[in-house]
Amino acid sequence: MDNQSYAARFLPGCFPMRMPLMAACVAISAIFCPKFASAHPCPEGTTLKRVPTSRETRSTPYYPVREDFCVRDAGRTTETRHGKYILWGPNGEVQQEGNYVNGRKNGEWIYRLPSQTIVRTWKQDRYVGARVISSPSDFVIDFSACVPHTFNIPSTFGSTTYALIGSKDAKCQLEYSIEIEMGIGPSIRCLVPLTVGRVTIPNTETGLDFSAIGKYCASEK
Repeated sequence: MDNQSYAARFLPGCFPMRMPLMAACVAISAIFCPKFASAHPCPEGTTLKRVPTSRETRSTPYYPVREDFCVRDAGRTTETRHGKYILWGPNGEVQQEGNYVNGRKNGEWIYRLPSQTIVRTWKQDRYVGARVISSPSDFVIDFSACVPHTFNIPSTFGSTTYALIGSKDAKCQLEYSIEIEMGIGPSIRCLVPLTVGRVTIPNTETGLDFSAIGKYCASEK
């Protein structure tokens, strides 16, 4: 796999780049990938690490692509996580964030799922409890990255299932269907140019509203 393909698959949203080493792409991903460039302060004496998830992890819900975390004793076999942790999703979204204290989860951790946002509380790696704080009203899909994934998004009167299949000929293939009160609508296939980039898709009472990309879509026969 060449460096540009690596960036597109494992660091979605990266601007095209030509670099001699894959490791260099990871090291400066925050520069070339604006949506991954949020501030990530590390405590004194620790080092920030940005690590693409494994192939196995990327194929499991909810398709996380990268971890950012701070460690003590970087490069040693006894690295200890200490400080802020972020898990990034396939569309550049923050799926998890929280803090480690001396290698243990501590305090409130936020988990953002397609259906809801949950806060789970930990005390020195001991699980204390959880609460739901919100349900998302819209979703961002990054067609420029086109990282394959499938989500089922609940709505008031049903749900939407969409799948990003992958890219071909500079277009990202999306398929979706909407189920409303036990009835499943037609399967819709979209071929969205990669240049469209990131698109916000509202979640209505009857499912996701894909009208923003409607001109690229057609019902499958």
